[in-house]
Amino acid sequence: MKMKKMLSLLLALCFLLGLLPGLVPGASAAGERTVSPWAAEEITRAEGYGLLDVGDLRVDYAQWDSEEVTDWTQPITRAMFVRFALSYAAAMNHSDRSCFQNAVNRLISQRTEDGYFLVYPFSDDHSEEAAAAYALGIIQGRGGGVFDPDALITRQEAAAMLCRAYKACGGEATELGAAAPFADEEDISPWAAEAVHALRSRDVLRGMGDGTFEPQGNFTIQQCAVCFLRLYECMPVSFLKGNVTPVFTQEQLISTIQPDDRIRRWDGPLAVFIRRSQGAVLGDTAFFLVYADGGIRYIKAGVPKENYAWPIENVAFSEDGKTLTYNVTLEEDQYSIYAETADVLIAKAGYYTVTIDVLSGSQTVDYVPLEPREGRWDDVPADAWYLPAAEYCADWGLISDAEKRRFDPEGEITVAQMVETTAHVHSYLTAGDWLLPLRPADWGVAVFRLEDGREIDGFRAWEGKQWRYWKGVMSKEAYHYSIRSTKDELTGLFPELAEQGQLWMDATLDMGDKQVPGRLGAMLEGDFEYEENGPALLFYPTEAAFGGTTDPGAPTHLFLCAQPGNEGSYRGLYYMAEKGIWHETGPYRTAYAWELAWFLYDLWLFGSLPEETFRPIYDVTVPEGTSYGTYLEPLYRAGILRPDDPDWAFDPEAPVTRAQFAVVLHRLLEPAAR
Repeated sequence: MKMKKMLSLLLALCFLLGLLPGLVPGASAAGERTVSPWAAEEITRAEGYGLLDVGDLRVDYAQWDSEEVTDWTQPITRAMFVRFALSYAAAMNHSDRSCFQNAVNRLISQRTEDGYFLVYPFSDDHSEEAAAAYALGIIQGRGGGVFDPDALITRQEAAAMLCRAYKACGGEATELGAAAPFADEEDISPWAAEAVHALRSRDVLRGMGDGTFEPQGNFTIQQCAVCFLRLYECMPVSFLKGNVTPVFTQEQLISTIQPDDRIRRWDGPLAVFIRRSQGAVLGDTAFFLVYADGGIRYIKAGVPKENYAWPIENVAFSEDGKTLTYNVTLEEDQYSIYAETADVLIAKAGYYTVTIDVLSGSQTVDYVPLEPREGRWDDVPADAWYLPAAEYCADWGLISDAEKRRFDPEGEITVAQMVETTAHVHSYLTAGDWLLPLRPADWGVAVFRLEDGREIDGFRAWEGKQWRYWKGVMSKEAYHYSIRSTKDELTGLFPELAEQGQLWMDATLDMGDKQVPGRLGAMLEGDFEYEENGPALLFYPTEAAFGGTTDPGAPTHLFLCAQPGNEGSYRGLYYMAEKGIWHETGPYRTAYAWELAWFLYDLWLFGSLPEETFRPIYDVTVPEGTSYGTYLEPLYRAGILRPDDPDWAFDPEAPVTRAQFAVVLHRLLEPAAR
């Protein structure tokens, strides 16, 4: 394992120091190719122009595991030629092959009526390369919808296809003066003669060294690469001369990136820099430069990634638009997200500056290690009144960071978080164990059974210790029918609502081991009691549900709510309900200070906690008439809350912040902190 991490670190350092060659994904390194001495220099030059952006050359592209061809002295197939031709057309349009090919297939190639799918022109080649080359007029096929991708190409066929590739880029291959004839001129087919002579006169085709052309001979891979280089350098229309009429406009190219994707763009004098994000789970992030001259280029992420790229900052073009820079900050070392390679280092923690040469797309990366930072969180001052409590809760796993190095002290906690966390604290104080028991799978499931036999489900219910008024609540996000419903949903359940607007009916709440009689209301408009607005559902149990009494001291309270959204919160609710510690509210929403006081009071009253947990240490009497004074007095006396706290003036209607909740938990668990 240590050796693997050492190798990973070395690879990362090599990347940062520029020691590893930057290869286009899928391209073969020059050292892996076999080429003849006469072709070596020109092939190197072609690679510099981006003309060899052809991916892996394979014997049969229809087979994913087909043999890769690295001997470029071998004859070229029609499928291989298509890749060279598209690479040339892309370079002429200031693009890389993949992006240019994608644009052709989105904007020119035939697609299905809905635009989602490509219509392939050949029955024997369903590749995007062949579709793009056909749309550009570079290839025509054998007739009858056949392309014959694995067939070899003769030299005279290559001449005609080279001329069509040139024409696709806005040029017209005409003869420059009278070209010197080849020794085997009579063997050239009439349909190919014009193309052969035009390319001969422009020094694109030079013959076989013995003065012959060998029109029926096989065209080789290296000859193809060299001829496209000469086409690029020697013909009148060329990107090198700046006189190519682009196939697409800049905005057309940008439109090929946007469908169904999320993009951000930065506009510069020469190009637009685009960051595209797609997918929801293991999606991907990609970067592009889209040029004002009608080009598009994929830009490799400057800092290594496996799927989504790291957030980028300070994106800026130079004044002349020829340079683009951005920054990436990684707070910690990044390892592979995949289980089988989880020990592989992807990128070192540090501050990265990525500099891109806009015209070529090449980039350099400067790396600076992060300076050690003081403190645990960037948003918690060293003298913060709640710092000891925040550190205590973080160490015990009671409150997790909002983000890396952010505690978010002013962030609000939800009722579910308050109940779940306090359940862990109660379990520790009473049983010495932080873990909560599993809940029964059917615990809390509730179904309304109407008098006409219909059922409405999707609710959760549990019991508490005291009785107040009781009403049903459920979440629009979690279930089909919510207390905040829609007119269509309600009239679907109760067609008679369309005319009546509001109705009440006898119903029974079936909780498995309990049958609770009551009244279920449905309303399209107006207000229910307790200010619940329509369209909505509401349920009230009859007094019979509580043994025929409304005494606040009655031992049973039924409360219906939405499932809290995760198993941890639901375990906390189950634990508290089973312990008889009642809490009446919906778990999704923000917890308020009065609820925290009420909850702590119930914890003191019904929680069977060790005596020292709420042992009075202050002589405090809450004045009569103080809001929630009944709940506050035992908390003030124990020092859990403080009436004269200079840092936290108790406001019953204020949301409970993460900092305040951390302080309460700290004082509950550590009497010395009071």
